[in-house]
Amino acid sequence: MRKRIAALAAATAAVFALAAPTAASAEETRVTEVPGVAGLYWLSGGDYGTRAWSECGSGSCFFQNSNGGGWLWVVPSCGHHVVPSWFQDRASSAWNRTSTPIHLYRHSDYTGYLGTVPAGFQGNLAAAHNDVLSSVFAAC
Repeated sequence: MRKRIAALAAATAAVFALAAPTAASAEETRVTEVPGVAGLYWLSGGDYGTRAWSECGSGSCFFQNSNGGGWLWVVPSCGHHVVPSWFQDRASSAWNRTSTPIHLYRHSDYTGYLGTVPAGFQGNLAAAHNDVLSSVFAAC
C-alpha cells in the first residue's frame, strides 16, 4: 500500500512538473507593439526592465515604470508631440539618447512646463514629473 501511495505521489509530481512553465519560458521578455499607435509598446516578462532600455533604439523614450519597463513610448521625431492617449500621465522614467533636450509638459497643448530631460539622460523622472506627462517638444 505504501509503495502504491509513493508511486502515485511521484506520478502526480511528474505531471505537475511537466505542466509548469520552465524557468526560461517564464522569464522570456516580450515586446508587443500597440496596434494603431506608432511608437507605443508593451514590455512584459521576467527581465522587461533590462530589455526596456535596449528597446529604446537611438532616439528618446519614456517608460511607464521606474527604472524602465511597462509601457514604452518612443518619441517619433523632432518637434512637438502629444503623448499617445494610452500613455498619458504614465511616464516614470526616460532615456534621451539624442544630443538635444526633450522639454516636458503637463498638458497636451504644450502648457504646464515641467522641465527638461537633458541629452544623454537615462533614469527616473523627478518625483514632481512622475505620471503627469502629456506632451513633449524634442528640440533637435
